[in-house]
Amino acid sequence: MRETALVLADKIAPQGTGTDAVIEAMNGKDAWEFARGCQGQLSEAFIRKLQHQVTKNTACRIQGEYRDSYVSISGSEWKPPKPQDVPIQMKKLLEEYSQKRKRLHPVELAGWVHNRLVQIHPFTDGNGRTSRLILNWILMKNRFPPVIIYVKNKQAYYSVIEAGDTGDEKPFANFLATQLVEQYTVRKGE
Repeated sequence: MRETALVLADKIAPQGTGTDAVIEAMNGKDAWEFARGCQGQLSEAFIRKLQHQVTKNTACRIQGEYRDSYVSISGSEWKPPKPQDVPIQMKKLLEEYSQKRKRLHPVELAGWVHNRLVQIHPFTDGNGRTSRLILNWILMKNRFPPVIIYVKNKQAYYSVIEAGDTGDEKPFANFLATQLVEQYTVRKGE
């Protein structure tokens, strides 16, 4: 976090920090500002633009468009759809989102969208970062604060994503709610 702060606030790349890490930090800031400024509804154009912000100036082969090749998710047994099925899956996601936003709690909705995006894995790179940005965009749009997935919680984060892959969305929603409570609860003496 200190290294990221140096890059973003002071425009200093700490010694030993690679160019990719610096570019990703700057892209993350730009993507965050873009997402925060979006007042419209969740759309394919918004999702693609956000992924472009996350991957611009990197080695990502396709930026701002859906993937044209098969992908796998490191450490996961989940098999994302064929590239030709991605546009269909994304349209279906948005249709389901329109229905679910009327009946799900915002934390559940944000978790559901995140999990579906990670499952579809619509891009060649930046899927996780884009999904987490959209998760936070949905939270903020519904007057919730953004959530941070800390490195210390990474294994738990991956576990609840895997549960979502089996169709069980509750663990991710519970994980998200727990993170929000822990991050925004002031405890006596702190």
